[in-house]
Amino acid sequence: AFGTDHSRRVAWDMQQVHYDAATGAFVHQSTPATAGYTAYAFLGGLHMAQFGGAPLRWLYFVLGLAGCVMLATGMQVWVRKRAQRCATAGLVSGHGLVRALNVGVVAGMPLACASMLLANRLLPAAIENRASAEIAVFCAVWALAAAWGAARDRVGRGWRDLFLATAIAMAAIPLVNAATAPDSHLGVTLARGEWALAAVDLVAMGFALGFALLTRAAGRSAAVARAAPAASPGRVARAGEIA
Repeated sequence: AFGTDHSRRVAWDMQQVHYDAATGAFVHQSTPATAGYTAYAFLGGLHMAQFGGAPLRWLYFVLGLAGCVMLATGMQVWVRKRAQRCATAGLVSGHGLVRALNVGVVAGMPLACASMLLANRLLPAAIENRASAEIAVFCAVWALAAAWGAARDRVGRGWRDLFLATAIAMAAIPLVNAATAPDSHLGVTLARGEWALAAVDLVAMGFALGFALLTRAAGRSAAVARAAPAASPGRVARAGEIA
């Protein structure tokens, strides 16, 4: 069977021509797609971004990060704006729980993602249901990170701790890749010009630097909060919160 190249247009082109493998005789050609399947193929191609080449995929990547930053900062603004209003209600308001969950969701998810990439290299290749095991690592790390962040947020160190752990995990990705996959580590992929593979290690290194800077910023924010314990919660950020 022969099909067309998906990179030529947005919608997946699933048209195929079939020939007999022994004689080469024409067997049949796939029928034209229905309107419903054409819509599905368009949405699928738009999601997978197999068209447009590397520049479009990088654009998808940057826009995806921008969306994550927007959601993360939006949640922190929401929490901080209601800090003073909820202070008088105490535990009844549930504000402390929401603040703690923000730490776990926002700072814990990047750590879980980095752990999943590490699991991809460290789990035995012959393990049964390896893909499911990687997903289990992601979920377990995220749950543990959320619990740790929520507990440490009480002393103003939830953000700092999780940012630091994420920086270490991101920095470990290229190192573990070099140790477990000698034919695809950064030195080899750069030499061969395999930029798609090299980009994984390079982006991980960039994220490691970024989260290290966030760790430093969160530590400074915690120090400012400890230095002004009597300040109004609506005016001074909770230790480690993102502006």
